[in-house]
Amino acid sequence: MSSFPPELLVAIAEQLDAGPWDRKDLRRLCLVSRGWYKAAQLELYRVVTYQSRGAQLARTMKARPDLAKAVRHFIVILPSSRDLDKHLRHLTTIFRCTASITELTIPSESVPAPVLAALAASPRLLDLKELDLYEPLRSPGELSQFTTFLATCPPLRRLHFEGTYFDEHMPPAELHRVREAAKRHSLTSLGIGIACPNDALHIFASHSYATLQRLSLEISVSPDPRHLSSLTGLRWLEIYVGYLEGKDPITASEASMRARKLLPSCKALPKLRSVILDLSRDIKYYVGEANGGGIADDYILDTLSLHELPPTLSTLEINTSLVNADEFLTFLDSTHRPPSLAFIKTDLYSKMSHPSKLKTVLRRLHSLGIRYEIAPFEVFFYDVEDHIDRRQSWWSDEIKSAGPVLKWDGGEWSEPDIESEVESESESYDETELEDDFSDGTDGDEESEGEESEEEE
Repeated sequence: MSSFPPELLVAIAEQLDAGPWDRKDLRRLCLVSRGWYKAAQLELYRVVTYQSRGAQLARTMKARPDLAKAVRHFIVILPSSRDLDKHLRHLTTIFRCTASITELTIPSESVPAPVLAALAASPRLLDLKELDLYEPLRSPGELSQFTTFLATCPPLRRLHFEGTYFDEHMPPAELHRVREAAKRHSLTSLGIGIACPNDALHIFASHSYATLQRLSLEISVSPDPRHLSSLTGLRWLEIYVGYLEGKDPITASEASMRARKLLPSCKALPKLRSVILDLSRDIKYYVGEANGGGIADDYILDTLSLHELPPTLSTLEINTSLVNADEFLTFLDSTHRPPSLAFIKTDLYSKMSHPSKLKTVLRRLHSLGIRYEIAPFEVFFYDVEDHIDRRQSWWSDEIKSAGPVLKWDGGEWSEPDIESEVESESESYDETELEDDFSDGTDGDEESEGEESEEEE
């Protein structure tokens, strides 16, 4: 490989799957040889994260124009408000050296003030097309800097705006400035965060109704149905639950009921093909943990929200929310199912001690030609009436996996072999065994051991 031209080595390095948070493979490639070092180093600098070593990064960008020119995606992580003047100087130097940045990201819990100030002092970012601001602005001064940037930066293709912590006190004049600055941009992708006002969709998309293809909308934002139904070019919609400091989180059940009110406005959108319902911030179901407590209903989707899905839909994803298998089967057989639906990803649950409908659901999906990715679960609903004071007890609902994720990609399909894992287990799990499992004694175990020994004899 030492005889390969440098252009080929760079092309090979570009094929490595290295996202912004995982650069290990490219770093290893730098250690192979000098030729690979140069090729991989350029690819490493495609995505740069600014954290604690701002001074060192600023010096590198000034001393190595070739590396500065390679930067495309710039991520700024500043969790503390200390030394903001120092960060402002370093960021200003970096932005003046890296004119080829196309994507800028400020993650949540990062301080946006020095980034916005540095952008105002660095008008050279002529290639910038995507701005993701996942942290709400904390002061009218930051909002003014953001507005100035929108009014002077190149036309953006993608914008994610988390909002402000002071939207109820937003001066009307500043709000007008934001609306006027947003008119310069014909967006194809827009994200509206939890701290945005209800008219944020109209503010940022008033000039993008025909061009907007992707919309990510936090569930607590309630846009005017007229503005939502005006997005005639929309192809992809995500409705999600965000987090805001000082604001009480909502459950997946509550979020699905809110989604039920939003989705009817999308039924007339002619090009909408994909809907993602990400209705819980939890990455797992925190019910039945060792510390006790937990209500399964908090994670259960209101299946009536599925009745409001647009008829043009081809892909549906429901994340970290449980869907009742019986109700899901009814939905598949109803007129509410979009006729063009071709793929479903969701978590299905059945009640413990009840026969599972999972196999029936999978057969129905296959007969309809709908590809699927189904994670099966079982739920035990604790009856609060069984105890006088639940607060003094460790009892809680229980959610447990009922087997591996089941997938079908549209190719060859065989009868799902899940009876031993899910259905027979549920059928043999009667109410008496449930009581034994949640009692302090071990009579049930001893009895079963006795029966086994008699069978052996």
